[in-house]
Amino acid sequence: MSESKRRTVLLSDAPADADGFRTESSEGPSSRVAAAIASVILGGESGGRILGLEGAWGSGKSTVIRLLCESLKNSESVRTLVFDAWAHEGDPLRRTFFESLLNDLSNGPRWLPESRDVYWNKVRLSLAKRFRKETTTTIPKPTRLGAFVGLLTLLVPLGLVVFREAYRAGWTIDPGAEFNLPFCTGLALSCGPILAVLFYALGLWIARRGSVSLADFNFLSGDSITEVDRVTIQTPEPTSIEFEEYFEELLKDSLTKVPERKLVIVIDNLDRVDANDAQTIWAALQPFIGIPHSELSSAQRQVTFIIPYDRSGLKKLWSANGDDEVVDSFIEKTFALRFSVPPPVLSDWRKFASDQLATAFPDHSDAQRTEVIRVLDSVRQSAKVEFSPRQLKVAINQVGVIHRQWGEEYTLHGAMAYVLATQTGPIVDGLLENKYPADPLRRVFGEDLKADFAGLAFNVTADHGLQLLLAQSIEDVLSSGNVEGTTELEAKHSVGFWSVVEAVVLPKLMEQPITTVLNVIVVAESADWVPLEDLNENRESLKTNLLQAVAKSTSLEAFDQNTPMGLTAWLRLGPDWKRVETIWRLLKQSVKNAGQRKDERSFDAELKSIAAFLEQAEKLNLDISQLSPLSMQVDAERWIDVCEILNNLTRRPFFKLLRPHRDIGVDQISEVIREAIDSDTLGEKHRACLNVSSEMEDTSWTAVCSSLKALIRNTSKQPAEIREGIETLRLLSTHPNPMTRSDADTVLEEVTNSGEILHWLSSFGRNAATADFILVQLLRFNRDADVATDLGNGAAGKNIATQMFNDSSEESGSRFAGNVQRWRSFDVLLDECDAAATPLPLVSAALTQACAGELRVSVVTASSIAKRADGLRKALGQEAWFEVIVALQSAENLCGNLMNLGYQSENDGLYADIIDSSTATSEFKLWLVAEYEAFDEPMWDRVFSQSEVSRRLFVLAGERLSDWKLGPVFEDAIVRLAGEVAKGNSSGTAYVRIAPLSKMVASPDTRFQLQKRILVIACQENADDCPPPEFFTLFGAEMVENGVLDSYENVVDDLYLPIVRNGDDTAVKWLRQAVERQPDILALERRGVSSFVERIREMGDKSEDMQAISSIVDQKLPSANGGVEESDPS
Repeated sequence: MSESKRRTVLLSDAPADADGFRTESSEGPSSRVAAAIASVILGGESGGRILGLEGAWGSGKSTVIRLLCESLKNSESVRTLVFDAWAHEGDPLRRTFFESLLNDLSNGPRWLPESRDVYWNKVRLSLAKRFRKETTTTIPKPTRLGAFVGLLTLLVPLGLVVFREAYRAGWTIDPGAEFNLPFCTGLALSCGPILAVLFYALGLWIARRGSVSLADFNFLSGDSITEVDRVTIQTPEPTSIEFEEYFEELLKDSLTKVPERKLVIVIDNLDRVDANDAQTIWAALQPFIGIPHSELSSAQRQVTFIIPYDRSGLKKLWSANGDDEVVDSFIEKTFALRFSVPPPVLSDWRKFASDQLATAFPDHSDAQRTEVIRVLDSVRQSAKVEFSPRQLKVAINQVGVIHRQWGEEYTLHGAMAYVLATQTGPIVDGLLENKYPADPLRRVFGEDLKADFAGLAFNVTADHGLQLLLAQSIEDVLSSGNVEGTTELEAKHSVGFWSVVEAVVLPKLMEQPITTVLNVIVVAESADWVPLEDLNENRESLKTNLLQAVAKSTSLEAFDQNTPMGLTAWLRLGPDWKRVETIWRLLKQSVKNAGQRKDERSFDAELKSIAAFLEQAEKLNLDISQLSPLSMQVDAERWIDVCEILNNLTRRPFFKLLRPHRDIGVDQISEVIREAIDSDTLGEKHRACLNVSSEMEDTSWTAVCSSLKALIRNTSKQPAEIREGIETLRLLSTHPNPMTRSDADTVLEEVTNSGEILHWLSSFGRNAATADFILVQLLRFNRDADVATDLGNGAAGKNIATQMFNDSSEESGSRFAGNVQRWRSFDVLLDECDAAATPLPLVSAALTQACAGELRVSVVTASSIAKRADGLRKALGQEAWFEVIVALQSAENLCGNLMNLGYQSENDGLYADIIDSSTATSEFKLWLVAEYEAFDEPMWDRVFSQSEVSRRLFVLAGERLSDWKLGPVFEDAIVRLAGEVAKGNSSGTAYVRIAPLSKMVASPDTRFQLQKRILVIACQENADDCPPPEFFTLFGAEMVENGVLDSYENVVDDLYLPIVRNGDDTAVKWLRQAVERQPDILALERRGVSSFVERIREMGDKSEDMQAISSIVDQKLPSANGGVEESDPS
């Protein structure tokens, strides 16, 4: 057997003679239903019922009816009539049904008595009789001569009127009279028909030589037109009452005389015909619907109706109210009994399908047929559908048709999947939308099914099908540079997409203009088809073709929006100098061609490509400085137009590669700009020209600056013209050429100091950018510029400037900051902050807004913050200033930058802010501690006595830093500080937050020695006087630590007694603490103890602290005199 086309057998769609789902253990669902219906008919119950047989289309209802008829055919008392309503659609169904029943009962085993044949024949003829009435009408058709004679006849009345008028005028038939036109015309028209006939007869007589007959004068009529009007008259459709009478009479004649007879009438496919026709049949069944069984006639009780139906079909019959409730109510009232054809269970379904496949494809293997079963099962589960037996047969037959045409080109399971998909919607649209094959089928059989679907949809091979399906869509998206569309197509059609691209689309596109190729390159890169590394074999050829297609081009024409992206993408495919030169050559040629065109079309598209190419080359680290300048074939005026485009596309470093024609120099360009100034047409494009032309050799705009100064000093000009001039000066003040910058600044300084710029400020309004620029110039040169006496608006301008400077709103600050950023003038604002004790409100607001957003990097960086810290701190306030510090640390490692610079005392405020804002890193903290350890005596003196900023830093460091190990220089500084505090010459309260200061020394022994030195100062510095309260606040804790008081022999006499005599509350509190911690000092034989005790007892009730001290004294020295004698001073 040939493998290309194996034998197939078409399955019959007729109802089966046996239950296809019968098994060895089960009779099958159809057989079971048929047997149940037969038992109802053959049982002892009387008929007169309508039985319903429910099942979907193709589920086997007809098979049940055939099995039922087979089981009833052996019963002589049962007669079965199957009436197929669908087969008679178009005929009057009720009449056709009655005629069928009448014919059936009259033939075969006769149930109608012969004595009634004549009557029923008359009824049959009456139902079928037709009458036709015809009416024939003949309409004559005149000849051309007849038509002419008729026309002349119509003119006779006109001729008679003309003739009468001429006759009345005296004209007659007189041969001697003059010719009269009206008389002759009227006579001719009046006799026209007679003359025509006479001339016709004379002509015939001459032609036939005297032979003329009467028939020759039948010229008025030629061929005739015959019309036949046919009217068919047929007997009308019997009314419902007439039909019921005929039907009842027929049942009586055939059934009543033999009571055991049972008539079974099956009306099949009633739910598939026109609703109006079907309802006539339902009307005929009305006597059996809703009537109690006892009220039926004896003949009616011998009849059983069986109506197979599909619920969805019934719903269509009642489309006006076709909801489920109406259908359910109809079924409930109509059918006395209902039977259902059940769907086959999975095992039965599989067996039935397998048997049908074996029959249809006998030469295919079991494995191939099993794959078809898998397709059916996958669709059945994913779509939640059950296949009826008929649906399975139809699908299998369609697969057989495909196999007969294509043989083994398509697998059986692929064909079956396609056949099932055609039942759900248009295949081609579904394939393009990636709807087909469905996901479950893809998971089971892979993406190859898509090729099968495409081939079968176009009736070609699978490969050609994919090409027909995808080629045009792929070509459209690639040629137009549609990245999104291409990516979507690739995702939807992963199988076949690349084969179509490489075999069909790409060769065609490579022959298209270069702009089309560049569109393909844009898509290829954006879709990640051609990465620079790790190209697979399938895409290496694509990259090669794209590179070659551009390299062989000689020029770029018809630029579109993707051309710049295409050029840069092509460069990225193989970034080397050779490709840079290729693109530059193409661009130069295109620009040359554009300049030679006579039209005034702009260079917009070409310049966009130039800008994109230069940007990309720079990103790829290709040295574009080797490129020769691109010369624009334009004169000075058009060069200014080109510069307006370039200025918006590219950056200053690339301007040196763009030049006007070699014959156009700075002088010509300058002259055009000066003419614009003089004619009041100066605008943005001229400033763009100044910016773009900045890289030209020997650029000097001194003459332009002079013209601008004259413009601003001309008080007759309009504010709009002055605004353009000031904006142009602003641009020149940031020009890369130092001479140009100097010229522009000179003009700005002159008009600022002379007050003229204030005069124009009054005309611009507070929110204008030009007004902000004027404020910047005032800050640069002279905020208090004198108002020129000859300019009437100068004072008003000065008032506006003052108001603007005093505006601290966020809105104004944000506007001003944005403009200052444009002009790169934040240094002017920072200089103002450094110089002023309190920065201007507008300056503070602008810096605050700038530092809070993206403009912060333009204001301050980690490398510049040290220089600007003091001014920014004043302008921003602590919270905003701390946020700047945090941001700089996060973005630029501020702490690391400062550590690299080394310790600088002028940065103490910044160091303190870093610590205070919790921004200091652990490395920074260690670094700062190490710097303190290296301090010399002058540096510590600055910390403790000379600098408030340094004192703040040291206090913050002492609070938040650890691991202090300061040496002798620090100890000496502390002692000097203690002496100054003891004398009352210095405030020590600033250091209380980090007391005791001795904790910062290197070792405990060193600390003890330092504390002893502080105690000595307290005892000896003021002789008989007590140290000031600040001393005890700062150093009190140092002196009461263990053993410090014991180290000084005369502590009671030199310190305790002065405190009791002269000390304030702070000193007394310290004394109480000292006595509580070391009461044994009073028990020792020390000088002054007796006097101290006496004094305490005298003042014991003066304060709570004194009472506490007195109590301790009483406990330690219970004797009246204190228990000790005053020791000899010697």
